Amino acid sequence: MTIEQTAFPRWLTVLSFVLVVPALYFVSANLFKYQLGVDLLYGPMAWLQSLPNGQGLFDAIFSPIVILGGIFVAAIINTFSVLRFAVRREEGEVISTVTLKTRAWNLVVLGLAVGLSAILFVYLLVENVISQL
Repeated sequence: MTIEQTAFPRWLTVLSFVLVVPALYFVSANLFKYQLGVDLLYGPMAWLQSLPNGQGLFDAIFSPIVILGGIFVAAIINTFSVLRFAVRREEGEVISTVTLKTRAWNLVVLGLAVGLSAILFVYLLVENVISQL
């Protein structure tokens, strides 16, 4: 008996990239503004926050759901797209195998999701934990 995972369609790779774009934009805009002093990318976010209840909308919906949720869903989609799991029985033993597929675009999007998560996590630590010490 063999249980194997089926291949993911290409549109899931495109969807996962689209899910990572808001986080990539957010991190890029903040790095450009606060590290390089360039406000070019920050304008649309500043406009959203300047609307009535814009800051609340940004903090309640855009930041946790769109940015963090997009990263999380993209990471899950691409992890399962590049990893293959197989379980089989041979001569009274259960054998499991994990195989990594070298799908370039899935690995790129997965790397973006993990990298952006790491950047946001380090920012969280620096801004909220270390600055309090």
